Amino acid sequence: MSNQDALRSAAARSERRTSLLIGAGIMFAGSAAEPLYRPFDGPLLAVRVLWCASLAATALALPRARTRLYAFLLPLAGLSSCWLFATTVWLNGGTASPDFQYIMLLPLVLMVLFQDEVVACSAGVVGAISSYGVLSWLGDVPHEALADGLSSHVAVGVVVVFGSLSFRRVRLAELATQHARAEAIEQLALSERRRAQAERLASLGQLAAGVAHEINNPLYSVSANVETLADMEGLCCPGLAEVETRTVVADLQAGVGRIAQIVRDLKEFSSGAPDKLRPCQVDEVIGDALRLASFKLGKAIEVRRSCPLDLPAVSVDRRKLSQVLLNLLVNAAEAMEDARTANPWLLVAAERAGDSVEIAVQDNGPGISPEVRARLFEPFVTSKPIGKGTGLGLALSREYVMSFGGTLALAPSDGGARFSIVLPVTAAN
Repeated sequence: MSNQDALRSAAARSERRTSLLIGAGIMFAGSAAEPLYRPFDGPLLAVRVLWCASLAATALALPRARTRLYAFLLPLAGLSSCWLFATTVWLNGGTASPDFQYIMLLPLVLMVLFQDEVVACSAGVVGAISSYGVLSWLGDVPHEALADGLSSHVAVGVVVVFGSLSFRRVRLAELATQHARAEAIEQLALSERRRAQAERLASLGQLAAGVAHEINNPLYSVSANVETLADMEGLCCPGLAEVETRTVVADLQAGVGRIAQIVRDLKEFSSGAPDKLRPCQVDEVIGDALRLASFKLGKAIEVRRSCPLDLPAVSVDRRKLSQVLLNLLVNAAEAMEDARTANPWLLVAAERAGDSVEIAVQDNGPGISPEVRARLFEPFVTSKPIGKGTGLGLALSREYVMSFGGTLALAPSDGGARFSIVLPVTAAN
């Protein structure tokens, strides 16, 4: 918002409308009471009523007026007020009227009403000087008196314009202070939310590491016993042939191996080890992420994987890149689940693009709305229901990818959402 728009906010317009209505009301009350102490003058009263009506109409039009109309209304009100007042002076005796000397004070009154509207106050000054000059010319005022009066009006005009500029500077300083205070409060609240979220995530990581450690102890015993069974000769279960028994034991070995792999992935994922950028094969990292996301993908979502085996290595922190892919996979799965997408599928593809490797994660879900798309990678921005999403996943993912020297972006797609991760290949390649 520009300074001009800030000065003409809804609150400022409402305040100015109130000031103009009060001024019009006071003038109307004074004009209505004037016949009580002086003879009735119809034309004079009509001009004053017209003046009150013009101020009231301007006041009522201000709140809904567009910027250009607003900028035109106030100077017009200032100029017309001076000339309408000059008309009442002329009807009341011209230069001989006791109100003639008050023309000089009219710009000061307008400055109180218009305050930081410099153009409107300047228009009032021009109107006062011009009306004083015309009335003096029509009343045959001596040149010396006219020059003296004009110099006084100019001096008052300079004071009025300077005062309006001072009003403007003070208002701008107040608005800047309010804006800075609001930003500081917003940043403080954001920092507090980030701190609380970081503490919760740290606690969750410690809990995950502890659970993985506790699972690993009995898992070792189970794995050792299964290996013992697999090495036994002539193993046979009641009701099963030896070949069938071997198949059951092989399935047990595969299941225990999968549990062990999940525990290892979980411990590595939740570790707080410092970043280590090392050459990694993209296909292996994709495999890590798919294993971690299998609990969410299940069997309802068709996972399509396309990754050439001859892709060059990339220098990344394997744990963090796996975390980025895991976040994208889980987000896609939850979006398709919430939208009840028919025949959901998920594509994870990698290919070489010049001196980089591009990893794409695409789904056929509902996609991302334009409102969220504009602020997608900002912290705490999420389209998920309250309590289901933190709004930190994509923000942290982008930071991780940028720390590898790569980019994470939302890519165009015909349907669903498609995220693109571009990573530079290692120097050795």
